[in-house]
Amino acid sequence: MSTPEVTIYTKFGCGYCSRAKRLLDEKGVDYTEYDITMGGPKREEMLERAPGARTVPQIFIGSTHVGGSDELASRERQGELEKLLAGGVRWSASRCSRRIQGSIPTRTPGRSIVLPTKRQRAGR
Repeated sequence: MSTPEVTIYTKFGCGYCSRAKRLLDEKGVDYTEYDITMGGPKREEMLERAPGARTVPQIFIGSTHVGGSDELASRERQGELEKLLAGGVRWSASRCSRRIQGSIPTRTPGRSIVLPTKRQRAGR
């Protein structure tokens, strides 16, 4: 069974986003981060994946919507996060090696800047 892709939508300066990323980093989880500070297509993608979500972070493990930082921490405390990351548990926020591609929207619609990961910057 392969590890599900982890995606997190964040905004610049968001303490809850930092908390969620820190938990994922501590667990050694690879994730894709999309910075939606300026809106853009990734914000619209987030809203399509999590209708009604207006806050960040919004975290997805595979196709499962985890929710925000509090829900991620709650799943960790309950011992469910490991199972979800292993692909063995499915749940959603409504029931309850990081890969950063920080997408920073530009003023040009449909265009964004993709940031390299820490590993890529370090040459690993």
